[in-house]
Amino acid sequence: MRRAAFTIRLKNGSSYDANHLAITVQQFFGDDGMMLGAVSMLSFSASGEQRSVYATDVESVTFDAVGVDHCSECDSPLDMIGYGVHETLKPTGGG
Repeated sequence: MRRAAFTIRLKNGSSYDANHLAITVQQFFGDDGMMLGAVSMLSFSASGEQRSVYATDVESVTFDAVGVDHCSECDSPLDMIGYGVHETLKPTGGG
């Protein structure tokens, strides 16, 4: 059984392989309640270590799911996971 994988490549040349990927937006508000700004982050687990990076530091994210039938982290069949990254990102990798 082949498992899905993300490859996250940073602009500094670093590259990480991950099973799940979360994209979050952190908003900053002033004392008056006005939004001052927002920062997008990518969070993922690579080599057993949880990492978070700024989205602006990411060169590319590749989702390799060619021939894949199970998620490598949660071991669920890809067609059973429901709404999530497995449906919103399209496979781009090779077999």
